[in-house]
Amino acid sequence: MSLQSCRQDPAQQHPIGTWRSYPSYNGSVSIATNGTRIFAASDQSFFVFNVSQDEMVPYSKSGGMADVGVSFVDYDQTTGTTIIVYTNTNIDLFKDETFFNIPDIKNRSITGLKRINGIYTENGLSYLATSFGIIVVNLAKKEIKETYSFVENSQNIEVMALSATSNELFAVTPKGVYKANKNNLNLQAFSSWQLIVAKTNLKDLCTFNDTVIVQTTDTALGDSLFAINNNALSFIYRSDIEITGIDSQAKALFVSEYRPLNFNGRVRKLDNNYQIIDSFNTFGKPLQVKVLLDSSTWVADANAGLARREWVLASTIRNPQGPVDPGGFDIYAHNGELWVAHGSVNDNWSPQFTKAGVSHFKDGKWNAYNEQVYRDSLNGVSDFISIAVDPADKTMYAASFRSGVLIVKADGSYELKKENSVFEPTIGDLGSYRVGGVTVDQGGNTWFTMAGTVHDLAVKTKSGEYFKYTGAGAGLYAAYPIVDDYNQKWYL
Repeated sequence: MSLQSCRQDPAQQHPIGTWRSYPSYNGSVSIATNGTRIFAASDQSFFVFNVSQDEMVPYSKSGGMADVGVSFVDYDQTTGTTIIVYTNTNIDLFKDETFFNIPDIKNRSITGLKRINGIYTENGLSYLATSFGIIVVNLAKKEIKETYSFVENSQNIEVMALSATSNELFAVTPKGVYKANKNNLNLQAFSSWQLIVAKTNLKDLCTFNDTVIVQTTDTALGDSLFAINNNALSFIYRSDIEITGIDSQAKALFVSEYRPLNFNGRVRKLDNNYQIIDSFNTFGKPLQVKVLLDSSTWVADANAGLARREWVLASTIRNPQGPVDPGGFDIYAHNGELWVAHGSVNDNWSPQFTKAGVSHFKDGKWNAYNEQVYRDSLNGVSDFISIAVDPADKTMYAASFRSGVLIVKADGSYELKKENSVFEPTIGDLGSYRVGGVTVDQGGNTWFTMAGTVHDLAVKTKSGEYFKYTGAGAGLYAAYPIVDDYNQKWYL
């Protein structure tokens, strides 16, 4: 994988004395395009990438966005507007590098569940699939145009996805697929919508060659795709793994798929006859595919971020500078340098297999240490929960609650201490090396606590020697070591 630097808009620089925001741009949840620029959303933020000029402009709440936590983005060619939908149902319209907020749905009081599940945009209108029906946004007027209520027997029917042909709108619900004529003047009335496919395991849909394609989920048979012809389903494709997205792009149907056991995926390209004509792999979970005017293919990868297809792999990752993940279990900051541990444990102190790793910020640049960047040497490493830095030589120690200790020196070189080291495997889980914390004392000695091992305390002396001790007893979970003003060591 190639990690490339990007040029960011000087307008995003902040004067001294003001707050600076560093959201994580890794993990793309949705992308849209006008053909030359990509509008990309991560869990926490949004950025615009001009592919031909190789220019990237990141945005955040401190830079004009109304909220954090993005679910979907879509682009309307008619108005030149990008619509941004947040997880809390807030909405931003982005045009000419400015944001316009539409908080109506967020502020609306609704009985029961309130969420936006999907978006379909055409001819200046964005149709939002929600838990209570369909919301139509007029992008030119920057307002909510109308609501199509899906209510039956006084109960809301959730709309999970939307698409359209030349003449009709289609909506996926837990009851099946509904359709209505676009020219019907009374679409607000649920009676105007016809249930054409009564099937309960539907997930998504898109329009390909003016035909609606529907995705079904089936644990036994596998996820499948069907075309709607004459109000009936016609089988066209079955996957042996999970289907995570379907997109009609450049006269082809792209099917995104995910291998959860391997934490990677693939994208298949189908022709007009629904035959596979191309395929490529992804580092993580592909959610969406866009093809630009220059014929380049881009993927919203939930794990890696915005990725460009290069031959058989979407391997060129293009994300703005930022921490590798929005979550953090521990943080170290000193003299303009910042380290963040992106691991986690649950209430029972069990590792959660969080593989984001460790982020490092220095001299205005972010770097990451995880399996995505160092695929061979850090493959499978997870759950970093504690960080300490030796002030003498700036060596950073990151304790993992599954994978031992990562040691990064000031020059950027690193090593992972796990097997065949002072750190012991967990009793009952010999593949796990659970280090619960790390700290540096006044003499330059680095102390580590271990969990579920024979010895619960280890030290690396200033001279580089390692020793271990049995403190409170074997098999206990030790964590949070600290050093007091008298250079005494304490831990839980």
